[in-house]
Amino acid sequence: MSTKQLLAQALTYQDGSPAKEIKLVNVEGSELLYPNWRLGSAKIASGIVYSNISLKYNLYEDQLYFLGKDSISMKFISPVNEFHLEKDVFKNGYPPVKTFNNLSYYLVMVEGKATLLKKLIKSIIDVKDFNSSITTKRIMDDKSYFLFINGVINQVKNDKSSFLNLFKDKSSEMESFFRANKTNFKKDEDLINAISYYNTLK
Repeated sequence: MSTKQLLAQALTYQDGSPAKEIKLVNVEGSELLYPNWRLGSAKIASGIVYSNISLKYNLYEDQLYFLGKDSISMKFISPVNEFHLEKDVFKNGYPPVKTFNNLSYYLVMVEGKATLLKKLIKSIIDVKDFNSSITTKRIMDDKSYFLFINGVINQVKNDKSSFLNLFKDKSSEMESFFRANKTNFKKDEDLINAISYYNTLK
């Protein structure tokens, strides 16, 4: 094992601090990416990678937790720059944009000359059911897409013109690709294929 990788057993209180997970009261839905602990890995700022650890990602707080000794929820003391859950890779460190900062985590969909990022968001909304006078609070899932090119991050809408506006150097090639592949800008798979193609262009 690399000296920069540690097993779950190596995670101690020096790596994190006990954290009380705040469970939202009287709110329908979950603020978590997954409701239960999932095995994953986390890379901290020093470059150390903790592998095979139990993680939870709170999307409402944009906060990562790990399961410490005696089943105690912990927060990392050192900043986490990257973590893996299931097949997904999340990273931060990108320039501030909209309401997000350099500590905000993004799901990395494609990485290269152009990096496609998806920001998963959970927020709380007030809902009043039809013919009811009672208002309930409910977790709402949302997402935004961003392109990181040449050190600059921009939000993109799920339409062709929004992407072409950021591909001005290869707009004709991308226009042809979109047309030939009948790209559906609302499908993640199509977006991944399009950005992967752009990254092959010289």
